[in-house]
Amino acid sequence: AGKVSHYVEMNKFAAHTREEYQKMLGFKKSLWRKKDSDDKDTAKDVTLWEYEGVEAPESIDWVDEGVVTTPKNQGSCGSCWAFSAAGAVESSYAITNGKLYSLAEQQLVDCSHEGGSQGCNGGWEDQAITHYATHGACTESGYTYTATDGTCKEDSCATAFGPGAVTGRTCTVQSGDGVISGINTAPVSVAVAVDNTFQSYRSGIVDSRCHGGVNHAVIAVGYDADSFIIRNSWG
Repeated sequence: AGKVSHYVEMNKFAAHTREEYQKMLGFKKSLWRKKDSDDKDTAKDVTLWEYEGVEAPESIDWVDEGVVTTPKNQGSCGSCWAFSAAGAVESSYAITNGKLYSLAEQQLVDCSHEGGSQGCNGGWEDQAITHYATHGACTESGYTYTATDGTCKEDSCATAFGPGAVTGRTCTVQSGDGVISGINTAPVSVAVAVDNTFQSYRSGIVDSRCHGGVNHAVIAVGYDADSFIIRNSWG
């Protein structure tokens, strides 16, 4: 028998039907598009990702540095894109400013419709980050998550920061080295190909081949010699 790399269990997702499980995979492939490697703005207050000119260490885990919020639960809403974007901004802001806010994913579900994002029907992290940059970010306590589509209330919420606090980002497509270099600066919003392994995952390193295209957004919070470390949004 070959070496076991990861373990599964009968968890709270194991009894989900295919339809219920698919609702949790809200990355919109129709919006996936290549971005030029030099597609970045001049950073002011928060630099999300800088891939160039960084010498990556052998390993890093931003959870140990205290700049990653506890895993949240998107529920039966295809809002992984909002949780991925919020997590990347939360950590980048904490690294730059020394304060870790829990940001409102519901703000993005209700208000961020740029580029075709559709709330619980899926969306695009890049557009969500841009929404925080142009509109500011509500705190999670000031804009409670409901796991349903709602009316935008960002004009009356308690804010973590206003427009203009998030500036500077770099996008890459299918580049392992780029992601490693990015994580060396801060946790990175990424899209991954999820299959049934994720549904019943317990522990270990998933090293099976990817099947199909990317369908789920998460946050890459670290890496070592063998794997990437991700923070999911399933509680």
